[in-house]
Amino acid sequence: MAIVGFPMWLGDRRSWRRKMLEAFEAGFSYVELSLDYPWPLPDRETPKAIVAEAKKLGLDMVFHGCWRDVKLSSPIGCVREASVSYVIDVVEAAGEIYPTYFILHLSTDQAVDQVEGYEDLFVEAATSSLKEVLKAASKVGMEIVIENDPAHFMVTVDQVVSVLERFDDVRFCFDVGHAYAYAARRGRDVDVNELVESWLKALDRKTVGAHVYDCIVRDHWVEEHVTPSEKSQLIQAFVKAARSKPVKLNFITVEAFRKPDGSPARFGELKDIVKLLTDI
Repeated sequence: MAIVGFPMWLGDRRSWRRKMLEAFEAGFSYVELSLDYPWPLPDRETPKAIVAEAKKLGLDMVFHGCWRDVKLSSPIGCVREASVSYVIDVVEAAGEIYPTYFILHLSTDQAVDQVEGYEDLFVEAATSSLKEVLKAASKVGMEIVIENDPAHFMVTVDQVVSVLERFDDVRFCFDVGHAYAYAARRGRDVDVNELVESWLKALDRKTVGAHVYDCIVRDHWVEEHVTPSEKSQLIQAFVKAARSKPVKLNFITVEAFRKPDGSPARFGELKDIVKLLTDI
């Protein structure tokens, strides 16, 4: 049985207490706290307060690592090295607060998917970065978990496997919406069941967690992180595949930020989703 969590961002400084209580009352079991800028510079008190309040309510904690301006798969050495340095700072600071899972993107803004013949450069860059981050994380008790991306690199099953197969102990967080959005943006008619099944089949023994939400296709744009319903195609495909594959999911985050009408997501309205996912 997986535990089901909700996302929180350090930018929620004025509303995080209300959101946390609402999620707790809806049956969520943990917080996935996004550690993006401006933390750990200059604010270290907000994450400490969030973790302390979560503990009071009996909620567990997962960290989502920084990703803005972070390019761990860049083949440009100075860009990659600067990214590694910053990520290590964040990992170490997070480890001082609460050692747990630390979900990480191995991103780049280079047009990997538009030019053939250079993918090995990005695999090597991602591998080098991950080795350095893992070394730092082990010293503070953090477990690095790699998530697939929605654009450029680490967007396909083969790319993710090509990196993770080099590491025996590194596990995977499957972002269902990222996988769908990448396929849809390439103009494909996406078979959602086939898509989700292919990812979990290839990475079943590596997969420890998941991000789920709905996506809305608007013309040529795919809007991600939309509040799902139990009837959502992505949710149904994920539940079906997770139940049929030898996947041991330790955590599932309903990573919804907004409703279909664009208004902010309300965790109190997701009780049925929590129950559905908990029963996987």
